[in-house]
Amino acid sequence: TNDDLSKIMDTSADWIKDRTGIHQRRWIKKSSGDPTSVMGVKAAEMAIKNAAITKDDIDFIVFATLSPDYFFPGGGVMIQDIGKLANLKSKKTIDAKGLHILPGAFDTQVHFREPGNTKKENLKTGSLAAVAGGITSVFDMPNNKPSITTRKLFMKKLQTAKKRMHCNYAFYFGAEKDNIKEIKKVEKVKGCCGVKVFVGSSTGTLLVSNHNDIEKIMRATKKMISFHSENEDMLITRKKYAKKGKPLSHQVWRNVDTALSSTRKLIRSANRSKKKIHVLHITTAEEIKLLLRNR
Repeated sequence: TNDDLSKIMDTSADWIKDRTGIHQRRWIKKSSGDPTSVMGVKAAEMAIKNAAITKDDIDFIVFATLSPDYFFPGGGVMIQDIGKLANLKSKKTIDAKGLHILPGAFDTQVHFREPGNTKKENLKTGSLAAVAGGITSVFDMPNNKPSITTRKLFMKKLQTAKKRMHCNYAFYFGAEKDNIKEIKKVEKVKGCCGVKVFVGSSTGTLLVSNHNDIEKIMRATKKMISFHSENEDMLITRKKYAKKGKPLSHQVWRNVDTALSSTRKLIRSANRSKKKIHVLHITTAEEIKLLLRNR
């Protein structure tokens, strides 16, 4: 059960249930020699019996999560084979001889710049580019013009995306130090993948650099919070090192300590708030070591 897992891992039953819907798990003893797909077959057979139908009545399998027997073919194929569901036929067959078969990937941080800067990219063109590159799902960021910091703006962005995007999508909601009430309004909105906090300033106007304000946000929402982690005070002080037309000066201005000092503070805030967080686009080995020690 989830309670059993919470005794051996840094998690809780409620945390697992809220994010996955999973209450219990099953496993097969290694000594049995059975693949994990056998559990899927047994579950399918029970469902078929309880529904008073036969295998011949099944048109297709909607496959959820299962520890795979192999990376390829997928678990659904294994269940079809072991369960002898011979009537399931694909509508289209593709000859993949000599080709590489890869699963569709998720890109959990995209900037499609709509609304406000569509001369660079928009929701439609960005999603087309994603699909062309093998990306089937994207999470778009809220630092648009205007920043997506109210429920009204969030719903408008969702409506703008409707029937225009060519891949699966969800949007982040932008945090400000004084918009916690708005964050609460979108927590359960379908299409909201989380809350984005800019601890250091970047493209757009979003910024929450005070850690007292950050901890208020951590305590206020059950949504996953993702952080752009840079020390704003250091960014301001070190701005003199940024030289126009010299891209290598960027790494001097926004150096290792600028990121590392911010991430240290975020970890302390997360521990005090008892909140799991996600730190985005880590660019330093020092941060990776720090986060590994504090998982």
